[in-house]
Amino acid sequence: MSAGARGPLFVRETGLALRYALTVILGVSLLVMDHRYDALGAMRSAAAMVMHPVQTALAWPFERLGGIFDFFSRHQELINENNHLRQEFERLSADLQAMQSLRHENAELRDLLDLAQPAGRQPLTAAIIAAPVDPLTRRLVINRGSQAGVSAGLPVVDARGLLGQITRVHPFSSELTLVVSRRQMVPVESERTGQRLLTRGVGSDSLIEIPYLDQHSDLLAGDVLVTSGLDGVFPRGIPVARVLQVRPPQGASPFSRAQCAPIAGSGLNRPVRVLLPLTALQPVAPPSPEEP
Repeated sequence: MSAGARGPLFVRETGLALRYALTVILGVSLLVMDHRYDALGAMRSAAAMVMHPVQTALAWPFERLGGIFDFFSRHQELINENNHLRQEFERLSADLQAMQSLRHENAELRDLLDLAQPAGRQPLTAAIIAAPVDPLTRRLVINRGSQAGVSAGLPVVDARGLLGQITRVHPFSSELTLVVSRRQMVPVESERTGQRLLTRGVGSDSLIEIPYLDQHSDLLAGDVLVTSGLDGVFPRGIPVARVLQVRPPQGASPFSRAQCAPIAGSGLNRPVRVLLPLTALQPVAPPSPEEP
């Protein structure tokens, strides 16, 4: 190869400053032309069309990850909200039960206040605090005792009728034997006819019987039996039971039998009243000093 065919050993290039200036001039010219004549609009559209699949492919993993994170975040929020609503529901349920209990107790106390007061008796309101384990005893414990003037033998009533009789007294509590007890007998009379009868418990909260009934007596289902007051223990006129049915004599017995439903709530937890004699609550006046 001849020396004339060779290129120059060193080629002189354009200076860096000149290239920078030409680039700036070209860029400014393109900006002005694009701004005034939209010269690069077609080029941008073509570039966007070409880059769109690439952008979509690159954005897909991030969108899926964002959806997953959003799912777990909303799931945790729903769990927290569900727990909060469950706690709120339990609180409101407890408040509702307490309100219903207070409403029921208020109604019972109102009924007790409306109950007619027997002559010569002063009612003392009490609450049932315990029941013996043995269901055959048919006894209850109330929160009033000798310190409140309670003594053995006093009748106890609720808002409906006669509940029982005080049989044992302690300083701050007393035992009450219910009228449904087998050991409890109450002299009563028919509210319709005035016939005198004697009831006896059978050990059930829903049943009282009249064991010795004249087969010719005028006693019908639905008759209300009230205390007769002849025993001097139970004041007259307190509802005791309602007659369910009258059975004719069986076998060689000359007596009929009547089954009755107690009117008082023997198996219910409600306020009660002890009927105290008026002298039990009247304070003893101190003796007056003698005049000189």
